[in-house]
Amino acid sequence: MTNYRRGAETERRIVEILEAAGYWAYRTAGSHGPWDVMAVGPSSVRLIQAKRSKKDSGWQADYERAVEQMRELPKIQNVSYEVWVWVDRKGFIRKGVI
Repeated sequence: MTNYRRGAETERRIVEILEAAGYWAYRTAGSHGPWDVMAVGPSSVRLIQAKRSKKDSGWQADYERAVEQMRELPKIQNVSYEVWVWVDRKGFIRKGVI
């Protein structure tokens, strides 16, 4: 499976989780922007960067870079900036809110 397909699969999982929680969620497919998934709920918006790793080590540097990129975005009331990390065979191991 290509890295693009692996990443898209992770993003689709995030969309499913958020839709089950009552959000209207969608992927920004093919985006190279600061977030991969946007979710709109009754009182908030969530902008999420998805990261995926094949193993339990090595994802930290990507996570930190994504956090720094999200921190540069303007702070808007009721908008959360998040980085979710999926590790193969373990699932989501980190969901950081910036």
